[in-house]
Amino acid sequence: MGVKAPQWQSLSQGIMKEASTIGLDTVQLKLPKSDAEIYADPFLSRVFYNLIDNSFRHGGSVRNITVETEVIPDGSLLIRYRDDGTGVSPDEKDLIFEQGYGKNTGFGLFIIREILGITGLTIRETGTIGSGVLFEITVPKRAWKPVSGKKRGKQGVKRDT
Repeated sequence: MGVKAPQWQSLSQGIMKEASTIGLDTVQLKLPKSDAEIYADPFLSRVFYNLIDNSFRHGGSVRNITVETEVIPDGSLLIRYRDDGTGVSPDEKDLIFEQGYGKNTGFGLFIIREILGITGLTIRETGTIGSGVLFEITVPKRAWKPVSGKKRGKQGVKRDT
């Protein structure tokens, strides 16, 4: 992390790569309709590995994961990662990003924030307890670009146990 120079990476390809490596049951994965390239640390795809892994470790019976993008008024890209699990309690929303906090190693969400921060990306959890997580990643205007012609849709990700 932070050793190799940042690079342009496909958001959708990174998510699909990491989703296919997690050996769990079938889940419905919905990707953004249009792909984007993100200028970030080469470990960007590991951010989504950790988010997906956390959905299954801590979210209860997650069956749907959705990743959406939206260009916000200042030109930044907002990436929304949500699942249909149990969610995060309001008193833990900031704590979950602290090193050592959590039910497993306490390192996953901390390292996610660090990876994103290398190139100025930020993350926060804004979901409602009982309705699943909602992580919002903000990508500054200078650190993303649309990928024309690459449309994405729902994907069933088969995982072997």
